Amino acid sequence: MINSALEGRELMQKLLSTQEAADILNVTDLTVRRWIKEGRMKAIKLGGRLWRIQESDLEAFIRSGMRRDDDE
Repeated sequence: MINSALEGRELMQKLLSTQEAADILNVTDLTVRRWIKEGRMKAIKLGGRLWRIQESDLEAFIRSGMRRDDDE
């Protein structure tokens, strides 16, 4: 029962668009998409070019220190 409650809580997390994540990180949407493609940032693909980032994954990304790179 605890496991299903935790899974439900995770499913209810806020999902951010790549633009929302970019705004938080002060980078462009293209940079966020590149980080996703490179595997540096976790994201959920909803079809086509539509990606969503869980708020907790963005927080982990920021904590990891991988927020910036040389070209932005």
